[in-house]
Amino acid sequence: GHNAASGVSSGESIAIGYDAKSDRNGIVIGHNAGSLSIGINNTIIGNGAGVSLTSGVTGSVFLGVGAGSFQSSGRRTICIGQYSNCSANCDSAIAIGNASRTANDSIVIGSAAGTTTMGISNIVVGVESGLALASGATYNVIIGSESGQAITTGDYNISIGAFPNFSSTSQNGIAIGRSAMSSTESISIGSSANATNNNTMTTCAEAKLRR
Repeated sequence: GHNAASGVSSGESIAIGYDAKSDRNGIVIGHNAGSLSIGINNTIIGNGAGVSLTSGVTGSVFLGVGAGSFQSSGRRTICIGQYSNCSANCDSAIAIGNASRTANDSIVIGSAAGTTTMGISNIVVGVESGLALASGATYNVIIGSESGQAITTGDYNISIGAFPNFSSTSQNGIAIGRSAMSSTESISIGSSANATNNNTMTTCAEAKLRR
């Protein structure tokens, strides 16, 4: 395509598409995909994918329109899905799903799930789950549709099921079940179970008794 492969420095590379740009041992396919000095061993497929990448990016995969367009440096990142993205400086992260967002050492799977501002080592799986995770949020496991949406800087929480949630700064909490609620050092198990006071445990049966 027009201007394809411009900026290639060395190695075996492939660039296909209008203004597509590849560097060493890379594959870039798509309109305005890639950048002038990507790095090595990257695979980029999709219009506008990987447009901000620099020479520090290696061993990464970006598939989808606008995939990886936020990232400038980092290694071993996978973004699959339209506008799936990682933080600007990102290592060893995965984002799968349209508009999914991830950060260092984290895995995010699901449409519109996760954030690029979250802390390290989070696992987020489910549509629109983990939407508010900020830089202080680390080592959380969030699984289920719209799960853990209120967590901002909390860490070491486990949220499993549709719509379970926590206080925004909760630590070491567990919420399992539809619409279960938990907080710091608390365990909530079952549909609509509520353990929002710190250091408590509530099950589904107990929640029904309170109604």
